[in-house]
Formats: sequence, structure tokens, C-alpha cells
Amino acid sequence: MKLLANQRKEHILKLLTEDGSAKVADLAKLFKVSEVTVRQDLEKLESEGLIIREHGEAFLKNVEEQVRSLTLMNRDNMDKKELVRKKAAEYFDNGDVIILDSGFGKAMPPAE
Repeated sequence: MKLLANQRKEHILKLLTEDGSAKVADLAKLFKVSEVTVRQDLEKLESEGLIIREHGEAFLKNVEEQVRSLTLMNRDNMDKKELVRKKAAEYFDNGDVIILDSGFGKAMPPAE
């Protein structure tokens, strides 16, 4: 997706509105530009007071704390999450799609 700088910045803001944050490397791949170009776009958006940049990521200024706290929560218990991933992988074939959420539920008896 080749875009002019202003178009890229509009798309970046739209992505941040939808996702809350974005990584420089992912934006560079998406827009087919260098990471330097993306950083320049992000610097401009930050100077306009629209975003916050931090550690290779960008956050919308008005949701920075919410997204940052959610990102940190997602990093908790990574060793346990990896064990769950490995066990779940035993039940699915390559190409299958599953959806997991963070809700708590009652223990269910095993399927018969």
C-alpha cells in the first residue's frame, strides 16, 4: 500500500483508533516503507499532540494508559500461556482457527 506521507499518517491514526497501538516494524511492512519513514511520520503525529511514541510502538494519546496497562497484562504468566498453547496445539490441525478470550468460566466436564 504505497501512500503519500499525509495519507500514511491518516491511516496510522485510523489503525491506532481501531487497535490502540501499533509497532513501527508492522507499520513499515503494511505501508511498504522503511522504519525510518514510519518513525518520521510518528514524530510528526507526536509533535501535533495526537500520539505518544514509546519503545518502537505508537499509542493514541487519549488511550495511552489503557493500552499500555492491557499490553502489560497480556505479558503476565507467559510461561503458563505457552504451556496452554502447546497443549491446545495437540488438538488442532495446521490451518485450523480457534478463538480464545480472557473470560472466566466454570469448569466443564470433558466431552464424551
